[in-house]
Amino acid sequence: MLVEDEGINKHCTTLTRWNPMFINDVYSIVFNGSTTQNIGFWFGSPVCWVQIVGYVVSLDVYEDRCICVVDDCTGQSLRTVFSMQEKPSLAQKASTLNPGNIVRVGGKIQRSHSVHLVAYKLELLEDPNAEWKEWLQRIHYRQNLQKMQFNLKQKNNNFGFPCKSIDSSKHAKILLYHLRRLSKANPEAGFTIEEVLGFLRIHHLELPSIPIINVESQRVDMLDGMDEEAIRLSLLSLVQYGRVVYKKSREVYRLVLSKDVIKFVMPMMSTGRVEAQSVLELLRQGDAKFQTVPIYAVAKYIRKFLRSARCKWDEKEKYVWELQTRSCAIPTKLI
Repeated sequence: MLVEDEGINKHCTTLTRWNPMFINDVYSIVFNGSTTQNIGFWFGSPVCWVQIVGYVVSLDVYEDRCICVVDDCTGQSLRTVFSMQEKPSLAQKASTLNPGNIVRVGGKIQRSHSVHLVAYKLELLEDPNAEWKEWLQRIHYRQNLQKMQFNLKQKNNNFGFPCKSIDSSKHAKILLYHLRRLSKANPEAGFTIEEVLGFLRIHHLELPSIPIINVESQRVDMLDGMDEEAIRLSLLSLVQYGRVVYKKSREVYRLVLSKDVIKFVMPMMSTGRVEAQSVLELLRQGDAKFQTVPIYAVAKYIRKFLRSARCKWDEKEKYVWELQTRSCAIPTKLI
């Protein structure tokens, strides 16, 4: 059983963000022969997406790819590969680079034959101070990860077990699609984990494995996607993102529906102003199980609904919309 503590068993922030690194740090990423080749560890934190900054040393353009060697004066250079098939526009942009250009490249590390960066993002830096600023950013980020590593070790000593994290994003996305199918007949009825597993097995459906990241041993192990624990972890992720709510007393989950939110939006529309915070407060007051729904999830439903309205609504500030023309008719049908 994985750790329940929210501060330990969580989606690692370093796993889903661009990690600004020096090139010599890229070569220090630890890969412990896990089944997930793209996930490594740097100062004890799992990393997948890497961002480097340096000057172009050489450029080779082939029919299927463009290879750019980047150096940042830290002692090593790195081959960055731009695929003509997967990212044609990015590869075309890379082919116009010249030796000496300062670039910021983001991508995933691959170790098939040699260490290289599969590029997903490219930016040409023309500001003469840009490289210096990027160096400072990398120094600060490196220091923060070192502090995080120390704190994780302290937690290990306090709790007596290794810190773990999960990356259930792909699993949760596919599970959400199947949950909508399961709930189609009666969306408000809810479902248990046992009912979800039964539905998947009856329809011969499969879910992808979930990487379980052990921070202490710096390993990535795979949990079968059809395992009850995998379903529970993805449902927990969906609850945190406001796609699903959970009633603990009955151990029942339920999808968050647009009409759950929009019924509080429509009365506000007559005032010409809709605030997501006010809608969220009404939603939580109306039913305790919506306490876990975050404001950005509520805003997403509001934004989609207002875009379909006959009149135009402008998002004047974050999560606040105002009617552009007060003479517009107010829609009366929920989506």
